[in-house]
Amino acid sequence: MSVLIHRLRQLVRRWPALRIWLRAVAPKVVGGYRAGRGALARRRWRFVLPERLQPRGPAALVRFAGVLDGQTLNLDLRIPQLPAGSVQAAEIHVVQGDVRRTGPARVHPADGGATAVTAAVLLKDSPAASPVTRPRRWRLECVLQTASGERHRLPLRHAPAPRWAGGPTVAAPRAPITGERYVPEVAWSGRTVLRVSPPPPLAEVDRLLLSWTTALVEIRMVGVAPARSMAVEFQGRDGGVVTVTPESCEGDTLRVRLPVAGLAAHAGSGRESTFDVWLVNGSRRFRVGRRLHDLTNPKQVLRIAPAIVWVDEGAALRVRPYYTSAGNLALACIAMESVRREAR
Repeated sequence: MSVLIHRLRQLVRRWPALRIWLRAVAPKVVGGYRAGRGALARRRWRFVLPERLQPRGPAALVRFAGVLDGQTLNLDLRIPQLPAGSVQAAEIHVVQGDVRRTGPARVHPADGGATAVTAAVLLKDSPAASPVTRPRRWRLECVLQTASGERHRLPLRHAPAPRWAGGPTVAAPRAPITGERYVPEVAWSGRTVLRVSPPPPLAEVDRLLLSWTTALVEIRMVGVAPARSMAVEFQGRDGGVVTVTPESCEGDTLRVRLPVAGLAAHAGSGRESTFDVWLVNGSRRFRVGRRLHDLTNPKQVLRIAPAIVWVDEGAALRVRPYYTSAGNLALACIAMESVRREAR
């Protein structure tokens, strides 16, 4: 390899035209390589053994598996090996390493004389509990107790994709507080597992308060630790940036007062000026918004009432906050002049 690089350098020195051509082509080649590498990283490659090579034995067949609220596993199973009435009780076990979470299940007869099992299993002790993301895949088991007292521990097989026909909610939302996502899928052995993905770095709006005398926003950082230097930027779409420092930082939550005077100076009167909100955490920047929900289009659902905020004597700012379709927070502002009270 070192000899080849040496030869290339000699060719570049000998022919200046080759050097010019390489300078023009190299950015395109590097850009295409990076784009392709990113596409491969985003695409999940999964290998599943053919059904004839998968381990044999009794199993619970999955009719539906999904985590619709970000923290509760919903299951609908069929047990073809055991007839209806032969099973007295059932449990669902979610196994991750040495930890085993157990949830009760309901047993009832299914069509064709088989046994049906349905369950809703909590994956965390509380909504704010720390997410467990290692190992990344959890095993799923169905434990049955028959009328004769026997116990059967059955693996789950298959994981049909939920039929979601473009409704107002998504099929696999993230946990509403901690941000991890649980997705049932089929492992290489044909068994159903629960894949856990950690939360991405987010700047989540916890609270937005707007009134005549109050304008503040509380931002919670998810998936990233607060840095020593932090700032919030209000970037105008028609130019101009207003930067403020958080008023306080408690744990992972920042309290920021809106710079209404700076926004009014940039906004002007007569037409709305829109500002996008960015959190600068050390050397990284994040759009501030709301993404830990199950909505396909938060702009249509998450509505915030506009407010008029006092700026100074004789001046005010009308703020119309809204969330974009991607969940990003935006502030549409108009500077206003209030009526002055003349001294008598």
